[in-house]
Amino acid sequence: LRRITTPVELTKVLPIPQNSKDWDPYQMGKLPGSIVYPAYGLETYGLPTPRRKAEAWKTFDVKGLVGADYSETLKGIGTDVILDEDIQMRYMEHFKKKGIWIDDDECSGRLVYVDGRFAPSMSITT
Repeated sequence: LRRITTPVELTKVLPIPQNSKDWDPYQMGKLPGSIVYPAYGLETYGLPTPRRKAEAWKTFDVKGLVGADYSETLKGIGTDVILDEDIQMRYMEHFKKKGIWIDDDECSGRLVYVDGRFAPSMSITT
């Protein structure tokens, strides 16, 4: 077993610019299989171990979470949202500007939800 004797330079991988041919709106961080180096000092201090009564959730209010009233129903829940042409265009322009809209001829399926309601006029179902 080799020991780490010098700190490994930990650098953040910068995102790919949107004008690059390799840009993908779904690539946000390191890809699976990327090398993750251990932190310097691991061989000196050892692995971190859990300590009794040091859990992060120890002081969490479970009774408050369970006792909360979640019975409020939102207006229109369970129905499709109807969007007029102007609203649809504003959503599409916003999505295109953010790089998350795929044109109809380039995708075979798209589900769009607005405020938790399905928008069939902007979706593509097969």
